[in-house]
Amino acid sequence: MTLALILANQVVARGAVIALPGDAGLTYPQLSVPLGTGWLAALATCRRAVRLPRGYWRTECRCIARASFIVLGAVCMVAVVLPLDIDRPFMAVTFAAGLLLQLVSRWLIRRAALRRRDDRARTAGPHLGSEARSAAVHE
Repeated sequence: MTLALILANQVVARGAVIALPGDAGLTYPQLSVPLGTGWLAALATCRRAVRLPRGYWRTECRCIARASFIVLGAVCMVAVVLPLDIDRPFMAVTFAAGLLLQLVSRWLIRRAALRRRDDRARTAGPHLGSEARSAAVHE
């Protein structure tokens, strides 16, 4: 998410200022702070709502996408209610890159965790007393 915000600020915004009512202005890096915070809060809320074991990749993807679209919708509604002229390319790059990078990072973390689990299972021999426990279970 941070990489997506940095990318959007460097590629699209390039020091542009969003005009606010009156003489005030808001730069895109200033907009990125509450945007990133809201995105993290939405992800945390969606993750808390869905408590599933680790094998549910589709559900995790839906949770990430849902949180991203909630934040996108909230930013768009704020931009309509307050007269903010936020560049559409900034929003498109931010959310497309953010969603893609979040999914890729989760996939890589998941693969690393599975690889570690498989390595531990291969290197760990039978535990002391495992034969006795399995014999007691099968009797």
